[in-house]
Amino acid sequence: MNSAQRGQALEADEPLPLKTALTYGPPIFGLACLHFMVQLYFMKFATDVLLIAPAVMGLIFGASRIWDAISDPAVGLMCYRTKARMGRCRVWMLGSIPALALTFYLLWNPPLFLSSQALVIWVAVLLIAYYTSDTAYDIPHVALGQGLSRSYDERSRIFGMRQIGWVCGILCSLFAIKVLSSAEDQRAATEVVTLGLIPLAVVIMMIPVVFQREGQASLSGSQVEPRKNFSAFKDVFKNPHARLVLFVWFVDTMGFGTIGLLSSYFTHYVVGRQDLIALFLTIYIASGLVGIPFWVSLSAKFGKSRVWSWAIAITGVSTGLIFFVGEGDYYLYGGLLAIAGFCFGCGNALGMSILTDTVDYDEYKTGVRKADVYSASWKFSSKFGHGLIALISGALISASGFVPNEVQSEGTLLAIRGIFCGNTFIFFMLAAYLISRFSLNREEQQDIARLLKERKGS
Repeated sequence: MNSAQRGQALEADEPLPLKTALTYGPPIFGLACLHFMVQLYFMKFATDVLLIAPAVMGLIFGASRIWDAISDPAVGLMCYRTKARMGRCRVWMLGSIPALALTFYLLWNPPLFLSSQALVIWVAVLLIAYYTSDTAYDIPHVALGQGLSRSYDERSRIFGMRQIGWVCGILCSLFAIKVLSSAEDQRAATEVVTLGLIPLAVVIMMIPVVFQREGQASLSGSQVEPRKNFSAFKDVFKNPHARLVLFVWFVDTMGFGTIGLLSSYFTHYVVGRQDLIALFLTIYIASGLVGIPFWVSLSAKFGKSRVWSWAIAITGVSTGLIFFVGEGDYYLYGGLLAIAGFCFGCGNALGMSILTDTVDYDEYKTGVRKADVYSASWKFSSKFGHGLIALISGALISASGFVPNEVQSEGTLLAIRGIFCGNTFIFFMLAAYLISRFSLNREEQQDIARLLKERKGS
C-alpha cells in the first residue's frame, strides 16, 4: 500500500498498515502523561500541599471540567470547519502543544508569594486553560482515528492501540505521582517532575502530527462541508445510536471519575497507606493494559456493545465490594482494583469504535461525515460527567468533616467509602444495562459501509 493509500485508509479494504496504527495510537501516551497527573493527583496535591479547602477545590475542579465540556463543541466545530494543507486535525494538534506545555507547568508550580485568595484564582484560571489546551489536541486526535478505517473490527484495533498508549501514559503519570507523594518537600519535587515530563510529552505528541496522514474524503465521497452554526450537532442528537452511546459514556465517566478523584483519599485515609497511593493506582491501570487485547479480541466474536456491557458490569461489582475493605486490607483492595482495572481499557477501545460506527450511520443519513463533531460530543459527555462528580464529591467530603493530613473521623471514613464505592456501583450497573440495548450491530454497520461505498462509486 503506497503513501496515498495509507493517507486514505477509507478508500481500501485491506487492514490498516502497522506503521499507520503505531504512528496514530501509541503517541497519545504524551497527552496521557500530563492529563492523568492532573486528573489523579492534582486535587489531593491542592488540598494537602497547597492547602485549598476540598469544597473549594471540588468547585474549581468541577467548574473547570464543565467548562472543558462546554468548550468541546466549539473546538469540534472549529476543527470541522478548518481548512489547512497539512490537514485540519493535525494543524489543531500542532497548535495545542505549546499551550499544553506552558499551562501544565504553571498549574503545578504556582509562585510561593501568592496569598491564599490569589492562589485559588491562579489554580482556577490555569486549570481551565490547561483543560482547554488538552481539548484542542484530544478531539482532533480522536477524529483523526475515526477516519482511518471503515472496518467494524479494524476500528476496535485502532482504538485499542490508542488505549494502550493512553494507559502507558497513565502508568508514566503514576510514577511521577509516586515521586511526588514520597517527597519530603512536594513543591520542590513538583518542579523537577514537571520539567522532566513536559519535553518527553511534547516530543511524543509530535509523532502523529509529523508522520500521520488524514483522509480527505468521507465514505460517501462527499467533502466535509463547513456549517455556519452549531446545526451539525443537531445531527448527532438526531442519531438514536449516538444518543445512547453518549449517555452511556456520561454515566460510565461518573463511575471512572469517582475512582480517579477519590482512590488516593481511600488509599490514604481508609487503607492507611499514603505511600502506596501510586502502587494501588498502578495495579489498577496496569491491569487495564493487560485487558485491552482480551476485550478487543472478545468483541470480534460476541460484538462490541455486548462485550462492553460485560466489562462495565464486572467493574461495578468489583468497585462496590471495595466498600468492605478496611485498614490494612492490602491484598483484598489490590485484588478488587486489579479486577476493576482489567475492564478499564474496554470502554475507550470499544466505546470509541462503536461511536465511529454511529458516524457512518449519520453520514448515510445526511451525506456528510462529521467525525470532529462526534468526537467533540463524546468528549463533552465525558468531561461533563467528570465535572459533575467532582462537584458532588468535593462537597460531600467537606460536609463529612474532612481535615487534610489528619486521622479522619468514622463519619468521614464512611463518607469516603460511600462516595467511592456506592456511586461507582450505581453508575456502572446503569451504564452496563443501557449499552446492552445498543442495536447497531456488525451486520448493519457492514451494510451501511457497503451502501456508502456504492454511493461514492456512483
